[in-house]
Amino acid sequence: MLLFILSGLLFAARPIVQDAVQEVTQIEQELTDALTRSDVKVIDRLWADDLVFITLAGRPVSKQQRLAGITAPAAASAATVASVTNDDVKVRVFGETAVVTLLSTWATKANDRESRDRYMTTHVWVRERGQWRLTLAHVSRVMP
Repeated sequence: MLLFILSGLLFAARPIVQDAVQEVTQIEQELTDALTRSDVKVIDRLWADDLVFITLAGRPVSKQQRLAGITAPAAASAATVASVTNDDVKVRVFGETAVVTLLSTWATKANDRESRDRYMTTHVWVRERGQWRLTLAHVSRVMP
């Protein structure tokens, strides 16, 4: 009897986890789109106030530091984002926490030259008061 009850609980929990996976996958795309457009309003909403972002150089920066970097005026020779494609998104949900690994390709343009770089990212999302917020991001460039 106990096995039957546990099986029923596990079966009932599966749609909840699948819903969370789908929701986080959509939020990842929303974040990617906002980063592509430098839409600080959307980014600010999706990032937790205590976000820790590990840069390509391995240094941790805060949400405020990252947002300041996004809004800072760029030099005329600075690269601009032409497009971003999420090539592979894997979401694992653990209650109110989701861990995402994301392989993406960023196409940028600078001085009439286009380049493509691939990045592997790990994101940790936490659901707070019904809203998913990014609390940790770590990005590494994928070497050719």
